[in-house]
Formats: sequence, structure tokens, C-alpha cells
Amino acid sequence: MTTLCAAFQRVSAVAPDSVALRDIGDARTLTWREYAEQVREVAAGLAGIGVGHGDTVALMMSNRIEFYPIDVGAQHLGATSFSIYNTSAPEAIRYILANSGARVLVCEDRYVDTVRRSGATLETIVVVDAQSHVHQPGTVTLEQMKNSAASDFDFEGTWRAVKPNDVATLIYTSGTTGNPKGVETTHACLLFETNAVSAVLPVEFGDRITSYMPSAHIADRLTCLYMQMVFGTQITVVPDPSQVAAALPDCRPTIWGSVPRVWEKLKVAVESAVANEPDDARRAALQWALDVGRTRLAHLRAGETVPAELEADYARADTMVLSALRAKLGFAELKWAISGAAPIPPDTLAFFAALGVPISEIWGMSELTCIASTATGRADQARNGRKVTPRHGNAHRGGRRATGSRPVGHEGVPRRTGKNGRSDQCRRVALDRRCRQRRRGRLPHGDRSQEGVDHQRVGKEHVTGRHRDGSEDVVVVDR
Repeated sequence: MTTLCAAFQRVSAVAPDSVALRDIGDARTLTWREYAEQVREVAAGLAGIGVGHGDTVALMMSNRIEFYPIDVGAQHLGATSFSIYNTSAPEAIRYILANSGARVLVCEDRYVDTVRRSGATLETIVVVDAQSHVHQPGTVTLEQMKNSAASDFDFEGTWRAVKPNDVATLIYTSGTTGNPKGVETTHACLLFETNAVSAVLPVEFGDRITSYMPSAHIADRLTCLYMQMVFGTQITVVPDPSQVAAALPDCRPTIWGSVPRVWEKLKVAVESAVANEPDDARRAALQWALDVGRTRLAHLRAGETVPAELEADYARADTMVLSALRAKLGFAELKWAISGAAPIPPDTLAFFAALGVPISEIWGMSELTCIASTATGRADQARNGRKVTPRHGNAHRGGRRATGSRPVGHEGVPRRTGKNGRSDQCRRVALDRRCRQRRRGRLPHGDRSQEGVDHQRVGKEHVTGRHRDGSEDVVVVDR
């Protein structure tokens, strides 16, 4: 299995009648059989309007079921499919579409006018959800695109011609020092990344997750789209991020992650519900259970043996109270949870660990195909600071090596080496030395670290800022 296309063809045949994609409340569902058929239709339709191997297809839509067969269908042509942030200004849209070389944009009806105003040059705009623009030159509906397929289109031969080093997607970074930079990520990188992450945070067929972050962000693409293609997860699409708390009990995720702010909001919601519980006995039971969890956690973090009586109290608290709280949140069957993109407050980590939801902190970047290391959420492994575990095959060298030898990189900037950091280049007007170093398998990624950690050492990494050649530092990105 050397491409995402091959991975998808494998998992879609495991249990064809199982649900692969769903809306909240099962308003709409798509089985693996239906999903695979739509991928075939989309690939044939895109080929019918002129998209081929090596072309670029842009997507601009909310989290919706249609996104998945469209993106995967483009990949099956050997095309590069990527997403644009829905909030992008017209000038940013114009720049990204030109920089990416996109020939086709697939979007929702509400974005067509914005794209037209941007002045971007496109051969075709495909509208997934409306009829109102079909009479404009160069604009078709999704069904019209599918109907353009040639009767002799060789789907099997086309997807089998996709190569591991073909670029699967582009991730446009924030453009801190100018226009957004497009990170090219290959099929090989994404296969390596998904399997490396699963070696630390196991993922298997039928695992459930919500998709609520923008698909333009590598975090949503990795944990939802690409994990699904490789392992066969079930995705509940959440069109509005404000609905995620309500979507969790509906989805009942087995794997899930978010930014610290969402974890903090969930914590506040639980604390508020406990404090405002009208029944005195029930409120006292809730507070007792949370206190028992916190006390037990303190022993584990200190590296102490939990007293037998406390362990018995915790087992009783978990059975009677904490398990019900987890179920109410939607976390009754959660195998693992992650937090990333910014530092998460220690009291938030402690709260969820006491509740029975240990959160692993992750660190990564778009140039490294998302997750580069994890800090365990297990309390009994965190007593000497966060245990930073590079994903399999990826080493981290920070501001100083574990052996105490001289710093690696300039000005204490860590470097990463590994298969996931070797996509061909960033899309820039000119390749600078950062990109040339990437092609040799080493990427100075710009995050400043106070203490280096490698795969043989338990320690603490704290990123204090980001370094850009010729510019100021920007915000702290993680710890």
C-alpha cells in the first residue's frame, strides 16, 4: 500500500455497508459502498472537465459530507486537492489560486461571488449545493460535472497510476511574513504520518471522530480525511464549530482532539453543571467524585503508590459518577484525546485526567505533515515532566542535544529529521535555503526551544516563539 488511493480502496471494501460519513443525528449518512461509488463518479467527472494527473483542484466549503468523495476523487486522478479557508479575503483567494496553479475550484454557492470578485483565473467552478450559477460561463453544478464523464474512463488504471511521491495536498500557512506559503505533502508523507501517529495513538477501522475544524488546516485533514482513508474511521461532520459540544454525545467519539480553548470550555461546562445541580445529594456526590479523582491524580503525578483505600474510592466514584459525566460529554468510549496548536493550562489537563479523560499534548507543524511528537496524557508517566515521544522514525533535536554537545541549528532553533518532513518544497517565488535543506531531509522549522528532547530522553520541551529569517518572533505555539 503505497498511496492514499490504494489505502482507500482497501478500507472501503472491509465492511461496505457500514456508515463511513454522517451528519449530526444521522440526517444524512454515506456507507463505504456509497462513498466508494461517489469517489469513482467524482474522479470520472473531474477527468471529463479536463483534470488529470498533476493538476490542482481547490475546495472551499464548510464541513459537509460532499467534501470527502470530492477530495478523495481528485486524489484518485493523481491530482493535488487542497482547501482554502472560507474566511479568506478576495485578494488572498486570488493569490492562493494562482500560486497553487488550480484549474478547478469546487465550492458552495455562497462563495461563488467572492471568488469571482477576487479576479482569480479558473477554468471551471463546480458548485456543490445550488443551481443559481449554472448559466455563468465556466460554472457547473456537481451533477453536471459528474455527467461530463467519458463512458470509457478507466478508473482502475487511473488510480493505480498514482505514485507515492505525487503531491496529495497543499497546506497554506498563515503567511506571517508575507503571502501564505503552500506546503506540498505527498502520498508517501501522509501514509508515513498516519501510521506513525497510530503507532503511538492507535487508530482502527470503525473508530469515530468529529470533523469540525477547517479542512484547510492540516489537523482536520490528517485526523479526519487521511486517517479515514488509511484506517476506515467513521466521521461525523459538524458544519458549525459552535455545535461541537452538542455533536460529541451524538458521535460518541473513540478518538478526538481539539485546541486548548475548546477543552477549557468543556471543563467550564462540567464545573458549571456541578455547581448548579439543584439536588443537594447529587451535587455532593459529583463534587466528591471529582475530589477523589484529583487526589488520586496527585499521587500518580508525584510518583507515589495510590493508597488502597483511595483506589477503592476512585473505582466507586468512577462507576457511580465519573463514567456518567464522561457519557454526558460524549466521551464514554474515548480511547485517546489530544490537544495542540497552543499550550493547554495544567489545571485543564488535571481536570480531565481526574475525570478519566487523559489528554495527550501534541506538537507539530504543516511542514511536518502535522503531528511531530506527543506528550503522554497518562498521569503515571508525567511525574518528571512531559514525556515527549517523537513519532516512529522521526527524531527531534532541540536547542541542545541530550548529550550536552553544541546546539543543532542556528540560534537554538530545533531541527527535525524524518520521512514526514521531506515533501519536495514550499511553493514560493524562489526556493530559499530552508527549502533546500528540506530536500536533504532536514527542515529548520523555526520554533525556539528551551530544552532539547530526543527519542531516548524523558524531559520537557517548551517552545518560546517562532523564528523567521529577517523578521520578529511571533506567538508561542506549543509546549
